Amino acid sequence: MASIHLRNLQENDPHNISKAFHAQGWKKPSAQFEAYLPEVYSGERDVILAEKGGEFCGFLTIKWSSAYSYFRDKGIPEIKNFNVLKKFQRQGIGNLLLDEAE
Repeated sequence: MASIHLRNLQENDPHNISKAFHAQGWKKPSAQFEAYLPEVYSGERDVILAEKGGEFCGFLTIKWSSAYSYFRDKGIPEIKNFNVLKKFQRQGIGNLLLDEAE
Protein backbone atom coordinates (compact mmCIF):
# COMPACT_ATOMS: atom_id res chain seq x y z
CA MET A 1 0.00 0.00 0.00
CA ALA A 2 1.34 3.43 -0.97
CA SER A 3 2.13 5.86 1.81
CA ILE A 4 0.78 9.39 2.02
CA HIS A 5 3.19 12.18 1.17
CA LEU A 6 2.54 15.77 2.29
CA ARG A 7 4.13 18.74 0.56
CA ASN A 8 3.65 22.42 -0.22
CA LEU A 9 1.86 23.80 -3.27
CA GLN A 10 4.12 24.33 -6.28
CA GLU A 11 3.69 26.27 -9.53
CA ASN A 12 2.92 23.19 -11.61
CA ASP A 13 0.13 21.96 -9.28
CA PRO A 14 -2.96 24.14 -10.00
CA HIS A 15 -4.00 22.45 -13.26
CA ASN A 16 -3.62 18.92 -11.85
CA ILE A 17 -5.54 19.77 -8.69
CA SER A 18 -8.38 21.37 -10.65
CA LYS A 19 -8.51 18.39 -13.02
CA ALA A 20 -8.75 15.93 -10.10
CA PHE A 21 -11.66 17.81 -8.53
CA HIS A 22 -13.39 18.21 -11.89
CA ALA A 23 -13.21 14.42 -12.42
CA GLN A 24 -15.43 13.92 -9.38
CA GLY A 25 -17.80 16.75 -10.25
CA TRP A 26 -16.44 19.47 -7.96
CA LYS A 27 -15.75 22.88 -9.49
CA LYS A 28 -12.37 24.10 -8.28
CA PRO A 29 -10.79 26.12 -11.11
CA SER A 30 -7.03 26.29 -11.62
CA ALA A 31 -7.28 30.04 -11.02
CA GLN A 32 -8.18 29.38 -7.38
CA PHE A 33 -4.91 27.57 -6.79
CA GLU A 34 -2.92 29.96 -8.96
CA ALA A 35 -4.19 32.79 -6.74
CA TYR A 36 -2.75 31.01 -3.69
CA LEU A 37 0.79 31.01 -5.11
CA PRO A 38 1.63 34.70 -4.43
CA GLU A 39 0.26 34.30 -0.90
CA VAL A 40 2.40 31.19 -0.41
CA TYR A 41 5.50 33.02 -1.64
CA SER A 42 4.81 36.00 0.63
CA GLY A 43 4.17 33.81 3.68
CA GLU A 44 0.53 34.91 4.03
CA ARG A 45 -0.80 31.39 3.42
CA ASP A 46 0.45 27.81 3.48
CA VAL A 47 -1.09 25.24 1.16
CA ILE A 48 -0.44 21.64 2.13
CA LEU A 49 -1.09 18.93 -0.48
CA ALA A 50 -1.52 15.21 0.17
CA GLU A 51 -0.48 12.61 -2.41
CA LYS A 52 -0.74 8.85 -2.40
CA GLY A 53 1.41 6.95 -4.86
CA GLY A 54 2.11 10.25 -6.62
CA GLU A 55 -1.61 10.97 -7.09
CA PHE A 56 -3.18 14.13 -5.64
CA CYS A 57 -5.55 13.27 -2.77
CA GLY A 58 -6.48 16.53 -1.06
CA PHE A 59 -5.31 19.77 0.48
CA LEU A 60 -5.85 22.41 3.08
CA THR A 61 -4.76 26.00 3.39
CA ILE A 62 -3.69 27.97 6.44
CA LYS A 63 -4.27 31.71 6.35
CA TRP A 64 -1.84 33.13 8.89
CA SER A 65 -3.78 36.37 9.35
CA SER A 66 -7.50 35.69 9.22
CA ALA A 67 -10.04 38.06 7.69
CA TYR A 68 -12.13 37.47 10.85
CA SER A 69 -11.20 40.15 13.36
CA TYR A 70 -11.60 37.84 16.38
CA PHE A 71 -8.97 35.43 15.00
CA ARG A 72 -6.75 38.18 13.59
CA ASP A 73 -6.74 40.23 16.78
CA LYS A 74 -5.75 37.19 18.83
CA GLY A 75 -3.11 36.01 16.32
CA ILE A 76 -5.02 32.79 15.56
CA PRO A 77 -4.37 31.38 12.08
CA GLU A 78 -7.35 30.04 10.14
CA ILE A 79 -7.59 26.69 8.38
CA LYS A 80 -9.43 27.29 5.13
CA ASN A 81 -10.43 25.25 2.12
CA PHE A 82 -9.91 21.75 3.50
CA ASN A 83 -10.81 19.06 0.95
CA VAL A 84 -10.04 15.38 0.33
CA LEU A 85 -11.11 13.74 -2.93
CA LYS A 86 -14.01 11.31 -2.44
CA LYS A 87 -12.02 8.23 -3.47
CA PHE A 88 -9.41 9.02 -0.79
CA GLN A 89 -11.78 9.78 2.07
CA ARG A 90 -11.86 7.56 5.16
CA GLN A 91 -8.17 6.68 4.75
CA GLY A 92 -6.75 9.05 7.36
CA ILE A 93 -5.63 11.65 4.82
CA GLY A 94 -7.69 14.44 6.35
CA ASN A 95 -6.25 13.63 9.77
CA LEU A 96 -2.71 13.78 8.37
CA LEU A 97 -3.41 17.16 6.77
CA LEU A 98 -4.83 18.53 10.04
CA ASP A 99 -1.92 17.12 12.06
CA GLU A 100 0.53 18.81 9.69
CA ALA A 101 -1.38 22.08 9.91
CA GLU A 102 -1.28 22.00 13.70
